[in-house]
Amino acid sequence: MKIKQLLILIVALVFSACSVNHQPYLDKNVKGPISKVSVIAMKSGLKIEFRNNKNHTLEYMKEKCKTNSDELLSSILNKSGILGELTARNIEHINFGEKTDYIMTIEPIRYYSENTNLCEPTVVDYEITLIDSKELTKNWDTKRKVDKITSFTKKTDKKIVWRDIITWDYKKNPTTNDKNVNHYFNEKLSKSFEKTGLFPQKVMDINSAIIKNQEKYKKNREKKRKANNAKYQSDSMRFLSSINCNIKDRLAIGYSKKSNALCLGKLSFINAKKDFNSQRLSMLNATQKQTVFTLKNSTCPVISSSEAGGSKYDKNVAFKNTYKTQILEHFNNKCHIDVIDGINFMTCGEKNKSYFLELSYSNENRIYKKYMIQVGNLCFDKLKKYYNNDELDSKWRTMYGSNRFGFDAQGYNILTDSKYDTEGFDYENWDKNGINKLTKTKYDIEGFDINKISKDGTDKDGWNPHLKKFVKKKIEKKYHSMDIVKFDSQLKNNLYNRSYYNDLSYIKEKDGFKLVGKKVYGDIQKPNKIETYYFRSAREKLLDLDKPKKPIMKEALVLERVDVREFDKYGYDKDGYDKNGWNAKLKTFRK
Repeated sequence: MKIKQLLILIVALVFSACSVNHQPYLDKNVKGPISKVSVIAMKSGLKIEFRNNKNHTLEYMKEKCKTNSDELLSSILNKSGILGELTARNIEHINFGEKTDYIMTIEPIRYYSENTNLCEPTVVDYEITLIDSKELTKNWDTKRKVDKITSFTKKTDKKIVWRDIITWDYKKNPTTNDKNVNHYFNEKLSKSFEKTGLFPQKVMDINSAIIKNQEKYKKNREKKRKANNAKYQSDSMRFLSSINCNIKDRLAIGYSKKSNALCLGKLSFINAKKDFNSQRLSMLNATQKQTVFTLKNSTCPVISSSEAGGSKYDKNVAFKNTYKTQILEHFNNKCHIDVIDGINFMTCGEKNKSYFLELSYSNENRIYKKYMIQVGNLCFDKLKKYYNNDELDSKWRTMYGSNRFGFDAQGYNILTDSKYDTEGFDYENWDKNGINKLTKTKYDIEGFDINKISKDGTDKDGWNPHLKKFVKKKIEKKYHSMDIVKFDSQLKNNLYNRSYYNDLSYIKEKDGFKLVGKKVYGDIQKPNKIETYYFRSAREKLLDLDKPKKPIMKEALVLERVDVREFDKYGYDKDGYDKNGWNAKLKTFRK
């Protein structure tokens, strides 16, 4: 919770730049040395003073002063130097919110500027206060952290042990270097500590203490990361086991956007996202779609699913080819095929391999349903083991499972205990020098460097800083270096392929709506012949207005009749009508 800042802005036409007049306070009844303390930085009563400028509005000066003070104070209130001072004296730092005998507050109380243009600082005063917190924190075990902060900031009768004010005078010590400011601040703080007699003598220098704290912070962060991972892993495994992938077809896909759960047949995955979805209406009585899922999963980061199908009992649903045939044609038969549990595992290509799982279903020598799953090499090998009934754990289907190279989906490598693998590359295939593992250059396969900038300076969003505008840059999206293969499916009976017709539309006749397909022969403007095919619904009404939500694209259709019209060289049929049904002599349209 951020403590609300109260900025008191005082406009002064002329006043001196003297610092706050004060005397340090020390409760002599309190004896040292102090061994433990919490430190909290606050900005609750900052007074900003500045000289007015007739060339600038009051609002402008207020905003300038506020911006400059925020930037300066964010640097000073970084507690690394203060905590280093405590560590140098062998004083243990207790996290705020835990029980402790003392709490130290660092609070800027005055920001003064004589600069009438930019409101740069002239004098800044900081108040350091040490508070006896034994009574205040004794019941903190039962409170939320936000309540602890609230109770601490609102308590007006805090038992103060020591208070001092540190002043930075930019006239005497001009600098724009934050490190110099912090160094000076820490020196003043150290001298103030020495005068109290409450703090032990230093056992190490401040720089060594800061390094020691940084190492401790890294260890604690790693410890916390592992503890959190253990908890999240446990939660993930419970969630994974709760998913019921009750899908009959082994390569069919099921997905829940709400839970980001993905099913491949009866195999479940979590942390999945639908990245691309395309459903093509290229056939009557059959559908085809392709979906690409990206997963927080180092073994299966991408799963591309293609499927096409219709009714098992519809004799008009008979696909020309299986996906297996299409894959072999696409790769010029350069594929190795392993059949595991009836599924074709296909490794295709020469230099850059592509990996597929393929399965089709037939009835009465008709292919009525087919599936194709495309994945990367790591996922392909793991799915082979799964369908071969090899013994596998479940963690590989979550973000916490490690792949063959030791990486989990968070980029942590268990083999090196770092974010780099044994060859020095991270999860995204970059080394520390910005060289890409796959291309051996400073650019990845999409042409971007480690900072997502292309050679001409254009970023992934299309912004070019040199041209100062967005530029069109056609980039074929790569999914973890995987080229997604797309196939179009067609039925053996051309009359049920939409591509067969020059035009498809719905018309209303006496007995209901019909889907009408027109096949034009010869010149489109002056055709030789037009065949018109009329399809009706196989079961119910087509475009039933009483059922507006009924999907019409999945409606099973049967061919009802065919009308054939032939035209002479002038573009008229035997009754004198043109292709549009207009009779110039009778000046009427064909009924």
